[in-house]
Amino acid sequence: MAVDALDAALREANERPVDRTVLHRLAQAYFLVTEVTVPPQASNLWRLLGHEGDYAQKSCRQSHGGVVLDGMRKRAKAIAER
Repeated sequence: MAVDALDAALREANERPVDRTVLHRLAQAYFLVTEVTVPPQASNLWRLLGHEGDYAQKSCRQSHGGVVLDGMRKRAKAIAER
């Protein structure tokens, strides 16, 4: 569910800044607490959703967004398989 929420937000962020919601914050917090992600990765995703800094460029959002979320998916799967 957390991955799905962030995945949908990333798709939306390709075109426009996302209104970051409590659901997005909870998903990020869950991934941090469960060690699926690390703070810099979570911070990059947060900035990407809001089109902050370098992420104002669409090409940057497209290239980094998928990589960040794919890394979270792989790590979550590895943790679940322990």
